[in-house]
Formats: sequence, C-alpha cells, structure tokens
Amino acid sequence: MEKKYLLLIFSVLVVVSFLFMVSAVTTMNPTLPAVNFTNISGSSYALNVTILNGGPAGNTTGNVTFSYQPWSYTVAANETWITITTVVNTSENQWYFNTTWDTTAVADGKNYTLNFTAYDHESAYVVNATNVSGNMTMDNTAPTVAVYGSDGTTAYANGTSIKTAATFANNLTLNISVTDATIGMANQSADAYCFINVNGGLNHTVPFTVDQWCNSSDINITDLSDGNNTINIYVNDTLTNLLNSTLVVQIDTTDPSATATCSPTSLHTGDSFPCSCSGADATSGVSTSTGSSTSGSITGTPSTGSFTYTCSVTDNGGLTSSATKTYIVEQSSSWRGDSGTTTPSWTTHVIGDGAFEQGHTRQLAVRNRLKVQVSSEDHFVGVLSITEDKVTIEISSDPVQVTLAVGEDAKADVNGNGFYDIYVLLNGIIGNNANVTIQKINEEVPEGGSGIETGGEVVGEDTGTDGDGDGGGIPTFVWILIILVVLILIWKGMKKKGK
Repeated sequence: MEKKYLLLIFSVLVVVSFLFMVSAVTTMNPTLPAVNFTNISGSSYALNVTILNGGPAGNTTGNVTFSYQPWSYTVAANETWITITTVVNTSENQWYFNTTWDTTAVADGKNYTLNFTAYDHESAYVVNATNVSGNMTMDNTAPTVAVYGSDGTTAYANGTSIKTAATFANNLTLNISVTDATIGMANQSADAYCFINVNGGLNHTVPFTVDQWCNSSDINITDLSDGNNTINIYVNDTLTNLLNSTLVVQIDTTDPSATATCSPTSLHTGDSFPCSCSGADATSGVSTSTGSSTSGSITGTPSTGSFTYTCSVTDNGGLTSSATKTYIVEQSSSWRGDSGTTTPSWTTHVIGDGAFEQGHTRQLAVRNRLKVQVSSEDHFVGVLSITEDKVTIEISSDPVQVTLAVGEDAKADVNGNGFYDIYVLLNGIIGNNANVTIQKINEEVPEGGSGIETGGEVVGEDTGTDGDGDGGGIPTFVWILIILVVLILIWKGMKKKGK
C-alpha cells in the first residue's frame, strides 16, 4: 500500500478517535420535554442537565453554562447570549447539573432559544464543548374566560352581581368561553375540565367542548341563602397557568314588602288624590313600585263611591307583592244662610258606642265631624279650621269652640249635668288633616268649673244652626228683652201703688 493512503487512513482514525473522546466526555441530555420544546411556564423554571457518560469512571466535565437569547432563524456569530448561570463541577463524580431560571426577566409571549453548554474539565473550559439548544415560547399568563347567562349573549363581567331567585329556578346556567392569548387552548387535552365551586361547598366539574367552552345548566343554587354568594371558576391552560374567575350571585327568595297609604281615607270630590305606593326589599332592592285604583285614576278624585287602591312592588330578583287600602269619596255640598253667603256643610262620620267608649282616632279634614251619642242624644266633634300648628275644634250640641296645639286636649259637659262627657285630644297635623282622638268619659266638673276644660284656648260659641237642627240655645238679646219687660212691669206696679 502506498504511503499516501496509509497516511490518510491514519489521519481519519485519529480524527474519529478525537471526536469519540469529546462525545464520550461532554455529551448530555437535558431533562426538558424535548430538545426543541415549544413552551415554558412558571416564574421560576427548573433547568436540569445530565451528562450521559458521567459517573466515577469517566466524568471529566468542568462546568455547564445555561444561557438564552431571543429566537431567530439565523444566529449571528457575534450575537450575545444572556447567561442565566454557570454551574461548576464540585466533585470528581458530578454528572448532574441544575439551576432555576427566573423567567420574570423575560417578556411573556415571546420566543426564545435556550442553550446548555458543557465544558471539558481538562481544557480549562475552552475546548471540547458540547451545545444543546431548544426554542420555546414563554407563557406565564393565565387564560381568560367570558361567562354568559342562559341567553348565551349577555356576558357577566368578573365580580358582577347576578340577581336571581331560587323560587324561579333551582339551577343556574353558566356558559363559559375559555381563551389563552399566548399559547392558546388548542393543546388542551380532550378530558380537560373547568372546575366550578359554588360558595365554598357545592362543586361542579364541567368538561370542555371541542370549541373550548365549559357549558352547564345545572349549577345547583337550591341551598344557597339569601344574599351574595361567590362562584369561583378554575381553568388551566396548556402549561397549567391557573385562572380563578369570580362571580357574585345574589340569591333573593324573599318577597318585597308593599305599603299602600291613603290619607285621608275619607274625602270629597275635587280633593287631591290621597293614596301613594312604596316598597322595600332588603336583599336585591326594589325594581318598581306601581299604584292603581278601582276608580281608574290616581291623579285626581273621581265621583263618589268606595274604592280600593292597590300598591304592587317588584324586586330586582323578580319577586312581587302587593298591598291594598280602601278610601271613600263623598259629594261636596253647600248651604246658603240668611247673609246670602255660601258655607260648606259638615261631612259627618258616625261613631258607634263601643268605639266611643274605647276611644276612637281618625284623621279629619276641615268641615268633617264625628257623631256620637251621650245619654241617647246626638253630639258632634268637628274640625272648623287647620293652620300650620293649631286646629280649631267645635264640640256641640251647645256649640263651644276650642283651639288646640298638637298634644293639647279638651273635656266638655255637653248636656249640662255637671259631668264632663266628651274628651278630645289633638295627636298631630298631617297635611290638610287633623289627627284627633275622642273618648266617652264621666268626670265630675270641679266646683267653680265651666262646661269646658282645655289646655288650649276657648275661642267662642256658635249661636246659629248649621242646617242640622243641632244649634239650640236662647240668644242673648232675647234674655235682654225679657229682663227689660220684667223691669217695666215692676215699675208700673210700683207707680200704681204710689197713687
């Protein structure tokens, strides 16, 4: 064989032997999923390198350097690698090298090349180096969800209250769309789930559909108490970044309260409408309060009659309740006295003996009065006028008028038997109405007392009639004429004796 061929064969054998030696010393195998892995997640990510031919018999690895750089199709020769750390061989038998990468230093959603370089211990870490690289995308961002109700179009924002009523439906419908802006959900396994926890006690595992939805119409809310209840939705993306999205479901199973108010309950045609509607709800609040009347109008009083006012209330959970109140409208009338002036007649409300003895309270407008009986005779307590802080009240049949402030009262002897028979108390003034209480009493008039005793002010007597025949009494001028006649007769008799 010629020398040139022998030299060539020898040279090849030397090169092969050298390469085999380098491979034997520095070949390694990263413990990541693959050499060309596609994604990394976790703010602290573990990096591990194992030297294939390490161990007591053949370990000559000096150190391993971990580094990264932004990924590109071609890496320039002078492009700088960013060193994560260098792990130095600390023992003769070291064949396993590891470190932790703080990935908060790199941008989320970007592509990077991760590199592992092992240096030969015998060559001052310069020659016989082996590199293994892999490209990946950094994903430390959790997926997002959009939660929809039963209509599938109205999205609930994270933390938004959902008002519902367990009496309407014992199950809540949630349609959950899951997306991930970085890696996406495409690699999610077919048996992946959304985990839904209701108020810490009721759990639901809902599988993904092929288009990355978690849909459930049977989220059990039967046993939830009234008020705010928390629903937590847990979702993992491909890299197990965890999302916890919170909804607040407000359960309301208690009907709202409705209040119908009519003040006064007795009025005349032409008066202002007396009724109003109000509602309250401690959980979800009142949505609407609506009043209606059998008279057909709630803006003015209709013709005479007895009518029912209804107050209907709906809360924000959809529950309703109602309340009613009855009011009476009487025809306004008038009468003409001798002076030719027109004076409204009294509107009279009859009070039974039992209510009179127990005490009866009512709101009275001007020219409204209560009719009672004392010793089988009719007597009246009526309101003549109302000011901002006082009310003038007439007590008849022998009329006497007193002006009372709120809290003041009066006692009257209406039949002249020396005993007070009627007690009147002014409780308050409400709008154009006086709230009064009357009661039958039997208290002896003190010696030197009069037929009326009051904490208010006696303002006069009504000597005329009001058309009901209950005026009564002999006018003062008649008594004067009688006295004059008697004096004249006495004078004439004395004159005759003198003759």
